[in-house]
Amino acid sequence: MKTKIMMLICMVSMTCFLSPDYLSAGTQLKAGDGLQLLTQPGLEPLTQAWIASYAHARPGSNTSLMVLTTEQADIPLGIASEAYLKSHQQLSQWNLVVGRNIIVPVFNSASPFMETIYQKGVSLEELSEMLVNPTAIQWGSLLGGGNTQAISILLGPGELVEASLISGLNLPVLGANVTRYATHQEFVDALKTNVYAIGFCCLSQVLDGPGFLPGLTLLPVDKNNNDRLDAMENFYRDAESFNRACWIGKYPVALCQDIYAFSSRQEIDKNEMEFLSWVLTDGQSVLTANGFAGLTNGERQSNIDRLVTPEISITALQPDYAWVKAFAVIVAGLLLLGFVVTWLFRERKARLVSGGGGPRGISQFNAENIEAPAGLFYDKTHTWTFMENDGFVKIGMDDFLHQLTGKISRVSLKKAGERIAKGDPMVTVIQDGKQIVLHAPVSGVIIRTNDKIAHDLTAKTVAEQWMYHIEPSNWKREVQFLLMVDQYKDWLKDEFTRLKDFLAKSLSTHARQYAHVVLQDGGELRGELLSELGPEVWEDFQNQFLNR
Repeated sequence: MKTKIMMLICMVSMTCFLSPDYLSAGTQLKAGDGLQLLTQPGLEPLTQAWIASYAHARPGSNTSLMVLTTEQADIPLGIASEAYLKSHQQLSQWNLVVGRNIIVPVFNSASPFMETIYQKGVSLEELSEMLVNPTAIQWGSLLGGGNTQAISILLGPGELVEASLISGLNLPVLGANVTRYATHQEFVDALKTNVYAIGFCCLSQVLDGPGFLPGLTLLPVDKNNNDRLDAMENFYRDAESFNRACWIGKYPVALCQDIYAFSSRQEIDKNEMEFLSWVLTDGQSVLTANGFAGLTNGERQSNIDRLVTPEISITALQPDYAWVKAFAVIVAGLLLLGFVVTWLFRERKARLVSGGGGPRGISQFNAENIEAPAGLFYDKTHTWTFMENDGFVKIGMDDFLHQLTGKISRVSLKKAGERIAKGDPMVTVIQDGKQIVLHAPVSGVIIRTNDKIAHDLTAKTVAEQWMYHIEPSNWKREVQFLLMVDQYKDWLKDEFTRLKDFLAKSLSTHARQYAHVVLQDGGELRGELLSELGPEVWEDFQNQFLNR
């Protein structure tokens, strides 16, 4: 313990003495300096929405907006699409993904082929072919049958749509017969008057409040190219389901273009840093509200981490103010030292003193660290039950899921008086928009719910984390399928093996960049690992782990 403390004192002391010289480098950042943003044509509405929301959140902020032109070489902070940066690579010293623009095929809701389209969908290859050679595909060849009606291909206004389609679908150019529209209203009117047309535009151009423009609907994409629209692909009829599908990763990546913040300078100043940090956190809600897709939690955190690395340097203060900064560093260092020393002693005391406290804070996630009180019955849905003296039964989520998911934002419970049946969905556990659904271990009528856990699952013990108090309807039979504590602990060993297999498969598909957050040195799983993974992994966890 003394060795650790001495090492910390040395480290803080070195920081204090070295900081003034380091901080004296660079150019001065004036407190009154404003923020200048440049944006690609087509992204002005989004950038303006960001500026307005940022000004509301940060009163006094001064931000100006300009549209990017090909002549500009000095760009302090710009917002542009993936396609734009590919063709202007010389402008970018660094870049960060801050959101995604969704390109959608759309058609008339009165189309005579509506039901067939929603049964079959249209593949990316077919979309590419109709964009390059619009006369090559007819409705009959697209959907089957002998209909020779030609498909009219319409393109929404702005360079952003065309550039995104060419880049995302890897097309040479768009066909000469593609009809381009200069204004949004002309494009919408053309679609509404032609039931045989298919249009391509940004998602933001077909939204009307929480839904789609009346008379228009999205053309579903057969992502897995099996000539039918599977249940996992059936999310095109309403805007809310579609937005969630884009966030999870169900929508084809080829039609999702990254939106970047970038700069022609290596350094960014304090105002730019604060704005980018806000865009990657609170500013993500502006994306969805304006028809764009936000980043997953893992992507957001990764980009926030990049902001504080040497890759992007922050303009520092001049020597005139170095002593103020140095003094602040010294004070902060001493406070940090006091905090760490206190933490070390508390940790040592915690190891010496036995007691409850539950599973919170466990860094290693293994069968030995799972809290499983005797007297409870456990189900393979990762829930538990307990019959009380009055014959009523309590139901809760097991500690395996508590430790795996980490801190929960909200729990969506059923209401008292509702009936649940064994195996039916009974509760939705939500973490920052990501969610899993748990299934009932036994049948019965809900007598009351534990409203305390709706926003707080940090009770000290597993038994205090009950969700429902039910009157069982088939207890004598269903209890035979539940596990007692010894059986449950043996079963958990197999569950950890199955979990590692699942993670290896899912991460290789969706999130290789997250592999380091899953395993610690020695191959041990990290606690709360799902909290650091994206919604697409949660979706896999539901379908490939919990539901099997």
